Amino acid sequence: MLSPLVKKELGRIAAMVAVAAVGGGLYGMAAARISLTDGLINGISDGALIGFALSVFEGLLLNSKFGEAVERQPLILIIGLRILVYGAVILAVLAEVWDSTGRSLAVLIHDPSFIRAVWFSFGFATAINFVMTVYRLLGRRALINFLLGRYSYAREENRFLLFVDLTGSTALAERLGNLGYHRFLRSFMGDVSAAVAATRGEIHEFVGDGVVITWPAETGARQARPLRCVFAIADRIAARQDRYVRGFGDIPRFRAGLHLGVVVAGEMGTFRRQIVLIGEAMNTAARIEQASRSLGRPILASRPALDALALPPDLVAQSLGPIALRGKAGAVELFAIDRR
Repeated sequence: MLSPLVKKELGRIAAMVAVAAVGGGLYGMAAARISLTDGLINGISDGALIGFALSVFEGLLLNSKFGEAVERQPLILIIGLRILVYGAVILAVLAEVWDSTGRSLAVLIHDPSFIRAVWFSFGFATAINFVMTVYRLLGRRALINFLLGRYSYAREENRFLLFVDLTGSTALAERLGNLGYHRFLRSFMGDVSAAVAATRGEIHEFVGDGVVITWPAETGARQARPLRCVFAIADRIAARQDRYVRGFGDIPRFRAGLHLGVVVAGEMGTFRRQIVLIGEAMNTAARIEQASRSLGRPILASRPALDALALPPDLVAQSLGPIALRGKAGAVELFAIDRR
């Protein structure tokens, strides 16, 4: 059975190949000199090949040490690298396809139809590059919501809210220094982001050394994704602990608080827009995460959260009883979550 990360990666490749094939097919029909059918078929095949090659490059950029190094560079350099690689891949694929006519690249570069195909492919790929860059900055859901204006007017939504916070951050910052601590925190948040992507969550915001993650109630309830996310973070850190020890002399430890409740979601700001979540549920989730410190249990979930999802058989929930949370009038029943 394929893991969520593998499924997500295959879905990304399929989507990129499909978009490139559609673009190639449209261009092939527009530029067809003999038959629309031949132009469509050739355009689709050329586009699919280009899309597959570029998706492989994107996979390398996203999931390798090379990609991690690239991601630390200024955004303008990342975009420039993508454009250069996109251009080289497009030129190589089209030259290979068109070479079947018996003409070398030296001859093809003087063929106006070949040059037009290269420029169209390059422009189309650059547009995809831009969309993917914005997608990675905002996240898929946020990008779609901005484009559709979903939160132009505030609306109430029932959401799982997961607050994850790095523990021992003060001591780490003192030992590593500001720059070293930032690198440590960036690596930790990278592992968190990978777990969120694997469980189809959405990073709402980074807050200091913590992060707020959300799922719509129906989406999160499937396969107990919020709880799966917490343990996916732990597993990813465990798999990379040698790298953490070599680089920082320590491994990340974190607390997590999970709650389910109604929030108000809506856009804020004019020059820099952001979708914000407000409401008592947000405050409760934050207090649950904070309570994990005093209770000595690193992973806590509220009764509403557990009632809304089926606890996986490999996890166990131990009731800690009604707990008074700072700033709340009534007590909330909390559960400590652990592996069975």
